[in-house]
Amino acid sequence: MNRPLELSIEKENEDDDDYPTRNPIRIVRLGDRIIEVSILNDEGNFAVKRWFQERDREKRRSPLVAGLSFFHGSPERCSWYKSSPYSSSKVIAGIALCLGGSHCLFIDNSSSYDRVTTARALRDFLAERRVTIVGVGFKKAVESFEKDWDIHLGKTVEARTLMEDAYGKCKMMGRNGLEEMAEIALNGMRVRRLPITTEKKYWYDDIDEDRVLQATFDAFLCFEIGVKCLQMLGRPT
Repeated sequence: MNRPLELSIEKENEDDDDYPTRNPIRIVRLGDRIIEVSILNDEGNFAVKRWFQERDREKRRSPLVAGLSFFHGSPERCSWYKSSPYSSSKVIAGIALCLGGSHCLFIDNSSSYDRVTTARALRDFLAERRVTIVGVGFKKAVESFEKDWDIHLGKTVEARTLMEDAYGKCKMMGRNGLEEMAEIALNGMRVRRLPITTEKKYWYDDIDEDRVLQATFDAFLCFEIGVKCLQMLGRPT
């Protein structure tokens, strides 16, 4: 049995704390894999466009597979966020979108009353029918997401559906969890989460590291599972 891979999160550069940027970066490590997470929570339209442009340049074409995870609002957060329509625990407050297995876009609407989701680059990408968006719990989440964010998702597919198509329903019997699916598709991969140790030095540094880590990890697994299954099925990735 393979040894568990260590899962952790850290700031891109601790020395940058004295010069905070508007759109911070976090680094999620899973074993020897490094995922750069761009965090947006306000005024993110230009940053979203630039992020997608950078991903296109890296692959010399638009991505054909994406991993997507959702998270809900957290009313227990700082009092000045409670005016946000996304602070409710019943509303999808944010997403993590993973492309290429090494980059993730994390959008948290619960910390701002204004929507980041007016970004045309985000709307166009998620609506693109050539892109297979892989996730879990899509049956309810997609409907809620499209209602809460007013964004249409073009081509979505459940990770479990892909796993059943690629590996057979018998092998997937009783394996509903994302990490259980990853253990099959990703060479017996298992995970050990390390304690989160990043510190907040400023009152406005309200990044929920645990939320960033979990959403990024889920989106990453969805992407990796999606690519593996689609390749096994002979579909474009």
